[in-house]
Amino acid sequence: MSQVVATAIYRDMDEARVRGLHLKIGFFAGLGAWLDGFDYAVIGIALIGIIPTLHPSGGQIAALVAAAYAGGAFGGVIFGNLADRFGRKLLFLVDITFFLVFAALSGIAPNVGWLIVLRFCLGLGLGGDFPLSASYMSEFAPREFRGKLGSWVGSFWWVGALSAMLVAVVFYSFMSPAASWRWILAFGSIPALIALWLRAGLPESPRWLVIKGRPDKAYAIIKQFNPALNEQQFSQLAQTITADYSHRKPVSPLELFRPGTIRSTVFTSGFFTCYTLAFYAVTIYGPVILKNLGGYTAPRELALGAAFYFLCACIGGYTNLFIVDRIGRKRALLISFTGMAVLLLLLAAIYPPTFLIGLALLSIFQFFQAFGPGVLWASYIPEVFPTRLRASGHGMATFTSRLGAVGSSFLWVWAVATFTVGGAFVVHGIFAVIGIALTALLGVETKQRSLEAINDELEASNAKPEGTALIGATP
Repeated sequence: MSQVVATAIYRDMDEARVRGLHLKIGFFAGLGAWLDGFDYAVIGIALIGIIPTLHPSGGQIAALVAAAYAGGAFGGVIFGNLADRFGRKLLFLVDITFFLVFAALSGIAPNVGWLIVLRFCLGLGLGGDFPLSASYMSEFAPREFRGKLGSWVGSFWWVGALSAMLVAVVFYSFMSPAASWRWILAFGSIPALIALWLRAGLPESPRWLVIKGRPDKAYAIIKQFNPALNEQQFSQLAQTITADYSHRKPVSPLELFRPGTIRSTVFTSGFFTCYTLAFYAVTIYGPVILKNLGGYTAPRELALGAAFYFLCACIGGYTNLFIVDRIGRKRALLISFTGMAVLLLLLAAIYPPTFLIGLALLSIFQFFQAFGPGVLWASYIPEVFPTRLRASGHGMATFTSRLGAVGSSFLWVWAVATFTVGGAFVVHGIFAVIGIALTALLGVETKQRSLEAINDELEASNAKPEGTALIGATP
């Protein structure tokens, strides 16, 4: 399918002003990111109660921290591929159900082993929601505001992480740590139930409907952006797209590694994995780092300290939201990785700092990491994949990044034992430096461009010589 046809059929969506429907879609998609941020952050503060209650070993602590991310690695690939086959909306509901059930069960886990298993299962749903939320928002967002709306969805992650700390403050204020951690883990099932109810009314992605041969349903959705849309003209254009897809085999993850898409796969999986390797352990072990610096020691105080640096992450995410469509995705990513690398190496050079200096540097680190990959996962990654592979491509990036987070959890423990805490900051800072190199070499700028134009450029840059047919050339 030519770019001309694609541009014509989606022009009304790409050129639309931001409407109430965009905000509704962004908010409901963002609820998944909120739950994701809540649960990935909550385990760090819950450990304060888990350790004296269940007495996990050092390896079990690392496994607890990594379990949800390990589940998320597989959830991203599984749900991403299923979403490209069966639609965004259905899987949107299934992944939230995973969170609802296993968050509640985590609160009654009888021992460490069961808690690790339940958090792995919970992670399947969390990892699945990442590619779905991002793909869904990008396929509805107007071209001019796609970066802003995507970063808005991504910023929900940090609001969720901040909320986890505030929930911990409440429970630790009125209960003992031994009782509090169960309520803190189970609390996430309440907003999950609300999100499940709200998402039930969302429409399917019209881009996905068109390539699956359902132009009538796609027309009804796109007409909300342009009431004057001519149904006959739309149907003729849609038939061109449908015919182009009618001979294609079902989506296979192997297509992500073929000409036309491999650059996007290597870039997105690479920078997202470097990000989690650099950021995850430093963030999740943050309360322990603060405690060891001799400042806050009570659970409630540690939760408040962690809440402060997650607040700084929220500020970083919202800063990106307001300027990303002006400075561009690639530049924002470079600024973010540079800030992360500088701060991690600075912490290594002066460790151990005073408590207040340590808290200040960790908080600034949170600002920079959230300013870049911390929200750009929801806008930048889906922009560089065609529609038929968008959720699968994001799912692959989620898979590798979650494995990076698992590795980060164990890497920190190993690096501290081998090189001390200062050395551990250096080890994780190296991955931020690699992130700078990957972005500079492979990143493309996507601001204020249609998804179809971005895809055509990427395929042209990866085209085989002498006119060999491109694979995955259509949006």
